[in-house]
Amino acid sequence: MAWEQSLTEKIEKVRSEELALLRIAAIYKALNFTLMASSPMIICIVTLTVYGALGGELSASCAAIAFSHRPGVLPLTCDR
Repeated sequence: MAWEQSLTEKIEKVRSEELALLRIAAIYKALNFTLMASSPMIICIVTLTVYGALGGELSASCAAIAFSHRPGVLPLTCDR
């Protein structure tokens, strides 16, 4: 029948738009997961870099202390 073809075209158009939105959502989800998984290490590296740039003594023991703590929880000083 004639109406089947037009209905099929409308459904295919809506479905292709839905798939495009699902693809974008999957990309955002992957980016979010990657950032959340890597953020503790990035924060630790940035913190140590700023600590060293501000004149703090950045030794191997200081870095070891910072990296040995739980991710995202850094000691306030490296004076130990």
